[in-house]
Amino acid sequence: MFEFERYCRETSLERFEAAHQSLSTPDEQSGEVVFINVHPLILTDAAYCSGETARLLERLGLPPERIVFELTEKQSVGDHAEFERVLSHYRSQGFRIAVDDAGSGYSSLQTIVSLKPEFIKLDKSLIRDLHRHPDRQRMVKLLQEFAQGSGTSIIAEGIETCAEAEFLRQEGIQFGQGYALGRPDLKLQPGRFPVEETFLPTPAVKNPVPAAEIKPPGRFA
Repeated sequence: MFEFERYCRETSLERFEAAHQSLSTPDEQSGEVVFINVHPLILTDAAYCSGETARLLERLGLPPERIVFELTEKQSVGDHAEFERVLSHYRSQGFRIAVDDAGSGYSSLQTIVSLKPEFIKLDKSLIRDLHRHPDRQRMVKLLQEFAQGSGTSIIAEGIETCAEAEFLRQEGIQFGQGYALGRPDLKLQPGRFPVEETFLPTPAVKNPVPAAEIKPPGRFA
């Protein structure tokens, strides 16, 4: 498992750094961070070698503060105490932690409460048509209240419509991802808040020509 994960991690970081260097000014290069998906069990893999990520970042010239390890909530954590110890080791080096798929229902909120991540990513199943579902809204509000009390940032995943984006903004969710904000691109592009399309009225035409009457073929012709 570790060999495959290491390949994906190296490829992601190398592509991020290449795209990052293509930005024109230092100001544009200063604020980007990269989220790296990490399977919770990878940290207990026998092939795992502590320090590999740090050495890779040093080679690429990336500081750990720019890296966020994204842990999926769909993979349960058995020994929370040991896992907290491992994550504390990474945090002491400057890395940050995100819990992915929060609210997807595959594990309890214990993972979020015990790990105290810097980012909580709301699963797209919560976000889809959120403005129409009061039960989902209550779940989002619960996670939002926890985040505010623990210094955690909320990221809404899978935003695909203007209505979803506008509702989340009104609720105070400051970060999001999804096709409504921007699609995958080889170049780093800033996200943009979606704007509803405005349809202008069709201008009136003087002496309009009546449309030709079209009759169906066959016995009705």
